[in-house]
Amino acid sequence: MSSDPEDELNRMTLEDELVEYLIQRREEDLNKLTLKSKFRIDINEHPSIQMLLEEKKLEFRTVIKKSIIRAFSLYKFDPSRITLLNKVKDVFSDIEIEVRIKKTTDIENIKAEKHEGKIITFPCEILQVEEPETITTRILFQCPECGNEQKFPPDSGRHVCGKCNDDMRNVGISESETVRTITIQNINSADNNPIMFVTDFHRELARDVQMSKKVMITGIFKSVPPTNRHKHKNEILIEVINVNSLEEDKTAMPDPLTLQMYKDLAKNGKLIDKLIKSYAWHIEGDDSLKLACLLYLAGGVKQRNHRSRIHIFFLGDPSTAKSEIAKWMVRITPNSAIVDGTSSSGVGLGAGMITLPNARTGMVAGPLVKHTGGHVFVDEIDKMDKEKYEMLLGIMEEGRCRRTLAGIDINLPAYTSLIVCANPIGSLWDLDNPSVGDNINLKAHLLSRGDLLFRTIQRPNEENDRRIGMHIMKSRNEIPKDIFSEEELTAFFNYIRPLKPTLPTSSEEKILDFFAKREKFKLGRDSIPMDWRQYEALVRISFAFAKLLLKPFVDEECVERTIDIFKKSIESFGIKLEDGGSTAEASPWFVHEKDKKDIAFRKVFNKLKQENTHVYRDELVYAMSQLKQWKSEGDAHSYLNVAHTKGDIIENDGEIKLVD
Repeated sequence: MSSDPEDELNRMTLEDELVEYLIQRREEDLNKLTLKSKFRIDINEHPSIQMLLEEKKLEFRTVIKKSIIRAFSLYKFDPSRITLLNKVKDVFSDIEIEVRIKKTTDIENIKAEKHEGKIITFPCEILQVEEPETITTRILFQCPECGNEQKFPPDSGRHVCGKCNDDMRNVGISESETVRTITIQNINSADNNPIMFVTDFHRELARDVQMSKKVMITGIFKSVPPTNRHKHKNEILIEVINVNSLEEDKTAMPDPLTLQMYKDLAKNGKLIDKLIKSYAWHIEGDDSLKLACLLYLAGGVKQRNHRSRIHIFFLGDPSTAKSEIAKWMVRITPNSAIVDGTSSSGVGLGAGMITLPNARTGMVAGPLVKHTGGHVFVDEIDKMDKEKYEMLLGIMEEGRCRRTLAGIDINLPAYTSLIVCANPIGSLWDLDNPSVGDNINLKAHLLSRGDLLFRTIQRPNEENDRRIGMHIMKSRNEIPKDIFSEEELTAFFNYIRPLKPTLPTSSEEKILDFFAKREKFKLGRDSIPMDWRQYEALVRISFAFAKLLLKPFVDEECVERTIDIFKKSIESFGIKLEDGGSTAEASPWFVHEKDKKDIAFRKVFNKLKQENTHVYRDELVYAMSQLKQWKSEGDAHSYLNVAHTKGDIIENDGEIKLVD
């Protein structure tokens, strides 16, 4: 069926008005237009744009883009050169445009009674993205008598040949467009009360869709009748016309002058000090924690079978600014997020399956998967349940999120660098029983994934409190002038993150020497050997220092700084390391007393069983009572009774076997 001539005239009139406006008022932007540039235009910039939105709806962006290309062609070239103009039209057909449209409602306020068939604009977050599909936009019809061919919209009914008046037949799809079904939800929704809608993204809008991205959507609210005759309720669909990102652009790189400034500061030995002073500048007195965050943002260097991601743990009393320092990184880092361990579900943390508004089940990624390749701050990790805890462990070590839900194996990349914060079990750190295991509700094997761990404790100190108070007073009224701006910090880390300094053999030998010397301190019988993860952490940190110092390789200064912050990390737990000494003596501090008992029990059991699979209870009890973990034989008997009840051991006629 042919278009209404009057409607065609109106369309051309609106396009002509827009083209004329662009040539007269956007001359500078047309002159700068290239294949890689983005042309930005506002809905209220000219009346024709708003009219085109109301009239053309799903064709709106296509008409706007054609008008921009046409205006560019007429501005740059002779209008009489038709062949050239057509070539320009083809070459510039994929230019990127951004049409800014103001919000008209919120997703929480969308109602069928008010918005049915209406165009609405609202902010939301992309929750789930399905695979691209196509829909037919034109069908080719052919006359069997004369061969005349014409294209018509789908479902447009019967068509008669205009030449011989015979019925034309459908010979197949002539034109189609990409469409993607996407589930959206309200931004920062609580896990237990999200508001979700199903949307369709068409054409170029369906290409680059990212889960978790916050966007401003303009679309048409539609009620879709059910295809199932037993179902009486309509499904809701929002046909998307326009999308704008609400994410702050943090991808800028330093300009040549700024880059030279960084290099000059590095050459004069002042760069790291200024970075520390600039990071979370409003917080005073936590330079080691700030430096740890800088190293975390710089990252290591990816090597074969060795991760580059740096993980940091801040453990300690509330109100010690550890969380404020950690979460400040999202201000200067693209692809970053903050996660609350007290409220995030398994889906909210890694990935999981949910029921979508269209009743289908879909996989949804959480922040650790959404931000793969980026940075995530997990606060109050000690409050997480076992499932989230195990998922986090796998992500930290393997960089994968693995789960099995509803018979579906989920295995997604999650190469995410983590800063983790946790509070003591008893609110304040118990200095009379100071081990990490007895103060923080975390397992030793999770803590071992941290490249740097710091303890923060709050104790009265008049001089320190006065200094911090003065800094707070001063920062409330003014921003220091001798610091990097957030934009300069963002550009700096964008520049250094991809750098790949090398590690000379001489520098690695110095790191290995520091690591190896700790062996002579492994004297305690309940000391857990600090494995090679610790050595790998030292290497990653040395790479990060080379990046921060803008050095092409890890030199002696990088190694010395690495050893220094590593010592400060251990010493923050009240453990004094000898010069060149070991972190091995710190290892018992990362284990619960109960876990120490379990480890000691397995050691003595394995020693007694030798080639047998069992040990006699009396023999085992006596051996256990000789260790400091059990005060008496009665204490050892009680431990074995509990282990038997829990199913950790099997006992028959006084013979005990371990359950693996």
